[in-house]
Amino acid sequence: MNALLRSIRAAAIASVAVALTVATTLPLTLPRPAKAQDTAPAIETIRQSDLRADLFFLAGDELRGRLAGSPEGRVASAFIKSRFERLGLVPVGDGGSYYHNFNVAQTEVGENNASASRSTAGPR
Repeated sequence: MNALLRSIRAAAIASVAVALTVATTLPLTLPRPAKAQDTAPAIETIRQSDLRADLFFLAGDELRGRLAGSPEGRVASAFIKSRFERLGLVPVGDGGSYYHNFNVAQTEVGENNASASRSTAGPR
């Protein structure tokens, strides 16, 4: 039993050592994010009622889930961009914009179980 406890203790110490090594070296290997502002310039203008209204708009049925590349997704994207601009946030996205462009692959099952794939760029 004593040998078993020593073995468990050694394994636990080794696990902690590995976790500490990863925790201290991983941040050195990750790319640095774009420089962000400490606080939004207009942070004091944010009100709970405005956040609630924005949430209900973005989550509402009219936007039909905001699928990337869909008209509703573009409406949601433009809405959020306008909020960022209103708050005075500095754009750090692609080309100095508020956007990070990406592609979305979609597959649909068609007639006779045939599949159709397409790629959608979003948001642009």
